Amino acid sequence: MPVSLAYALCVLYITILSRTPALARNARPIPFWSFLDWIKGNWSRGGSIVLNIVLFIPLGYLLSGVWKSKMLPLITCLAVTIAIEVTQYFSYYGYFDTDDIIANFLGGVIGVLC
Repeated sequence: MPVSLAYALCVLYITILSRTPALARNARPIPFWSFLDWIKGNWSRGGSIVLNIVLFIPLGYLLSGVWKSKMLPLITCLAVTIAIEVTQYFSYYGYFDTDDIIANFLGGVIGVLC
């Protein structure tokens, strides 16, 4: 259990607590915009996508050890990433970004498959 708590605190810090609040709420609702930007050569955008994927691999892995079903960990990964994005939007600590949801969920899928 301590590993799970440490992981949860790290995710909370990385996704919300380490950020400087914005002056306005921001949202990027268009899916795959950052993936297309990465393909066009913006390598820093690719690094951000990879980090989002890597951040959620442990969650998928840890949850798949708790439940025998593969669907419940995936639904939980999706719910957690949406909760993070909604919290970022309403707290002004970050952007609501559909690409973050996609990348985080992909990381959860990889974790479940591991």
